[in-house]
Amino acid sequence: MKAHARGRCQFSKRPDCARHSSPLLSTSTRFVIEPFTSALLAGLRGGADAAGSGFIKIFDLFNYIVEEVPKQVPDGQHPIFKADNLELNFAVALSKGGKKSAVPGCGANASPQLDDAWAALESVLVDLYPFGPRDQEIWSRAGGDLSRLEFHSSGQAAWHSALRKLKQGGGGRSITFATLLKAAQTDFANHPQLALLQAP
Repeated sequence: MKAHARGRCQFSKRPDCARHSSPLLSTSTRFVIEPFTSALLAGLRGGADAAGSGFIKIFDLFNYIVEEVPKQVPDGQHPIFKADNLELNFAVALSKGGKKSAVPGCGANASPQLDDAWAALESVLVDLYPFGPRDQEIWSRAGGDLSRLEFHSSGQAAWHSALRKLKQGGGGRSITFATLLKAAQTDFANHPQLALLQAP
């Protein structure tokens, strides 16, 4: 979530689909779960994290619901998504409650997780330090060397270039993903997305 973001979104089944609902009995048979609710819960429990990023993101969650509900009610419910002023595919939950999977990602699955962490860090840093790595001396405080970075007219371009360089092992002797993340977490201790990020 962006630090200064505004906006809201709502998922629901269409009101006129109530007559098509076929509730599912829970395994405990104590209560009944509608297909929409069942898909929402399954998505929040990790089903919506197809990329294995460790996060359940808002658009991914809705896409998961849209695909799952028709499997349970082929001619029935049609989930709808309403948004107002929503800009990012922000995280709404940790995948599987934030627990690491029993089998760590490897091979083809490791790369998307790594890329997602870098992309998430870039998105947060652009928002928190809009003037780029020189903003509040964040790059230097994280152990980086500003003289190794290229000058860019926009903060977003500067962050993209700096993080690409860092990913390739440049940017200074002492800076790493972890030191940069730690410096930002020190500045913004209560930022929700920073709290979720972990060094790859």
